[in-house]
Amino acid sequence: GAYGETSSFPMEDLLKKINGLLDPRANASLNQSAERYLDPDNLDPGWGQVKKLASAGACGDIGGPFVKGRARKDACASGRVFELLDSGRELARKLRELARSGAEEPGPLRQLPDETVDEEFGNVTMSMDFREGGGGGRSLHKMCDQLDIRGVPYVVR
Repeated sequence: GAYGETSSFPMEDLLKKINGLLDPRANASLNQSAERYLDPDNLDPGWGQVKKLASAGACGDIGGPFVKGRARKDACASGRVFELLDSGRELARKLRELARSGAEEPGPLRQLPDETVDEEFGNVTMSMDFREGGGGGRSLHKMCDQLDIRGVPYVVR
């Protein structure tokens, strides 16, 4: 590859590539520094999705991990590089085929991750616009985190 003998690439390039593919209406860009995302206390939900792709525990039941991250201090400013694994290439191919097969109705940006809803909420689910709270780059995900903690059924579209 362009960055050595493997197909590894710097974390900074990964962030730029992800941001180039995101729907700007979601306001969910990964616009913090690479060092900030490497901070173990960073709970950014977008970066959390990237970390899940690299975790056998988080995505092993669907054939993952899909990417591998490793430390390479001399490779880039962050000292972190990522490699797309064969499983990730296969998933990307399947996703590309699905995308080309026709327009699907977009799913929710975020929703309560539970399979069932507590009886106290009846059959009511709160629906939020994806721009609520300033969108993904502002307070939307903080509000959703609080709804998750309280088990309130919601969907963001």
